[in-house]
Amino acid sequence: MKNTQNNKTFKFSDKAENLDFYVIGISSVEKIYKISWQLNNILGIELSLSDDFSKNSDSENSYSVFSGIFEDLNKFFLIENKNIKSVLSSKYKNIDYFFILSTETELFNISNISERLIKSKLFQGVFVIEPCKDLKNTAQVLISF
Repeated sequence: MKNTQNNKTFKFSDKAENLDFYVIGISSVEKIYKISWQLNNILGIELSLSDDFSKNSDSENSYSVFSGIFEDLNKFFLIENKNIKSVLSSKYKNIDYFFILSTETELFNISNISERLIKSKLFQGVFVIEPCKDLKNTAQVLISF
């Protein structure tokens, strides 16, 4: 399900190198809206459909995004890694979705979240991953809005 009405094009900057954030890679055959629903249920958050993320003005390079904020402390983003013609992060081409946390707190720490997600039958794999340059740039854009 794509929100094609409001595609935004973002420019990357070198500031992303200093950005702290956390990423969980999710492998699943399910559509992004089902993944979002499952994350909402497991973590008690409210992800909702946001504007698509696009690396450039080419609509073939746009990726669906769900986002949410918890108690003004944490920003969460679920973004697809693959669309029909391209991959957001070629380093992690076997990952279907990235779940990005802007801040780690006692309630939302990366190891606790990954342990909770692994128990879901909807996910074939859950991986805490080291962000590469593609993901750092993507996270920088998402978190700054």
